[in-house]
Amino acid sequence: MTDDRMTLIELVEKQADGDLVREMLAFAANARTGFFTAAAQQLESCTG
Repeated sequence: MTDDRMTLIELVEKQADGDLVREMLAFAANARTGFFTAAAQQLESCTG
């Protein structure tokens, strides 16, 4: 995981298609948020 972060940081620092990197990070953040939102809703429905 740390290696992945370092790779992304290096890409941003080198400005290697910064728009693409930003889009990938935004996608990952949205996917993570969606996962946790769904998990919280599922937990809430189970606990009543």
